[in-house]
Amino acid sequence: MPENAAPEAASTLAVAYAFTPYSDTSAVVAAKRIRLAGRPVDLIQNAMDEIRGTDPTSDLICAPLLRRRAVLPTRTKFGAWGSIVEFCEAGLTQIEEWERDGAGYRRLYSRAHFIASHFLAALHKLRHPGVEWEAEFSDTLSRNGVGELRASDVLPGPLLDELRSGILRHGGTPPESTNVYVWGEYATLTLADRLLFTNGAQREFVFNLYPADDPVIARARARSVVAPHPSPPDELYAATPSTYPLDPGLCNIAYFGNFYASQQPEDVLQPFAELTAQDRSRLRLHVFTGATGELEQLVDALGLAETIAVNGRLPYLEFLNLARRMDVLLAVDARTPPGQDRNPVLLSKWSDYAGAGTPVWGVVEEGSELAGQALAHRSPLGHRTAALQVLTRLSRQRLQPATTPRT
Repeated sequence: MPENAAPEAASTLAVAYAFTPYSDTSAVVAAKRIRLAGRPVDLIQNAMDEIRGTDPTSDLICAPLLRRRAVLPTRTKFGAWGSIVEFCEAGLTQIEEWERDGAGYRRLYSRAHFIASHFLAALHKLRHPGVEWEAEFSDTLSRNGVGELRASDVLPGPLLDELRSGILRHGGTPPESTNVYVWGEYATLTLADRLLFTNGAQREFVFNLYPADDPVIARARARSVVAPHPSPPDELYAATPSTYPLDPGLCNIAYFGNFYASQQPEDVLQPFAELTAQDRSRLRLHVFTGATGELEQLVDALGLAETIAVNGRLPYLEFLNLARRMDVLLAVDARTPPGQDRNPVLLSKWSDYAGAGTPVWGVVEEGSELAGQALAHRSPLGHRTAALQVLTRLSRQRLQPATTPRT
């Protein structure tokens, strides 16, 4: 771009209820998608101060591509209908104001969770049929991590009437359910021009929730693509050097993130207690999580305070840098939801782990998406003896002469 030239105006509108600098997994993934696409965007997001802290460094992921940005001060709720209506009304008003100042938008990108992103995007698509809408699914929308239906109800009103009418015009059958998540999911499947799923099992999980003979589902399947979470570019791993201390004489293993309902931290931590004292002395597990209290209690109960360090979450760019300094990164599968043949979850941090180039130990469920990745070490989910074997092997590798030291 010539010096002093005006930046290119955005022809893409991005709707991401969760977005940086808020500390949220979906926020980071949305920012990485925008960076990967490489197009300037105008952005609509929610002010999430009620439920999320901030990480200013995460804004660096795609800052050069953000042209106009509206952080809407509507109530922050996961799926409460009133808060969705507020977000949609405020978002539509902001978009109309921007469009009066420019040529409008050719492309529309939205990402959920949170489901309000897709509701606002669907309304914009209905009012601007020519815009090309790309909608990304973060896991399934209508089911939670253990396969249960999420609970929240829609209420009668203009927003629901507009969605119902739009679904009918596009050959769909409006849901009989009053469930917010079912409505948001089905409206997105009906109206979006392109549907992004992060893995094939996730795509099948969503489509199998609906009758196969529904023309909306057949059409949506044809417009769907599998697009794994993008790995950050190398420069982001070096952008914020971490000063977290590591003992170079130990095998330093790191786990980043929370343990969710379908994961059992005991299955990973207990094997450390079962190591011989000599093997354990060569290992150090560093956990960085938003839920430190219960984990610290478990570590103390196992007598592992000298072996396992429990820390709070790191800023995103520092996490990337530290991931490269570790000897091993630990990834733990979520269990397959009841009634499903395949696990539809691939942890979003896998893309960050893969980009780090550090060996990964996967605690995996057979046939899962994580099990199909390039893992340096693996043990079955829930199999503590196998985890003990991995730890013993890692410990005894420290007795061998080092080849290339990690930096």
